[in-house]
Amino acid sequence: MSRAKRILRFTFWVNNLVFLLLAALIIVSFSHLFYIWAPILSLMLVVTCVAMLWYMQHHLGVTSFKGLYWVDDERDRLITLKVHSTVMFSSTYFLYGLLGIICLLLNWHLSSQELGQTLLVIIWLALVASNLQYYWLWLKYDQA
Repeated sequence: MSRAKRILRFTFWVNNLVFLLLAALIIVSFSHLFYIWAPILSLMLVVTCVAMLWYMQHHLGVTSFKGLYWVDDERDRLITLKVHSTVMFSSTYFLYGLLGIICLLLNWHLSSQELGQTLLVIIWLALVASNLQYYWLWLKYDQA
């Protein structure tokens, strides 16, 4: 397995863990247990992110987090650019869709808390979908 593929697989699974912690934080924010669990979940998120950066520097050989830090050769660079352009294109259309959803939700006369909760869930689902799309596209273009 190439270095780029190891970094991709590692960041995919760590992102999934971070998204689960974010989902737990969102769910806790809707309940009366917010003041007990929010600091614990926030600390777990910070520790997870710091541990990810440490592992990438010490075990995967990442020296800089600027630009395409995981790309070693021209083939990986072309795959990365294709994947990035597709994900950015999808993200732009997600924002257009989110504007449409907000317009629809405003007509339902939701309270501000219900509207905020709905938007949080939609944005969380978009983050998960973006992570899955990135991983799937990388595997698809890597096979070609």
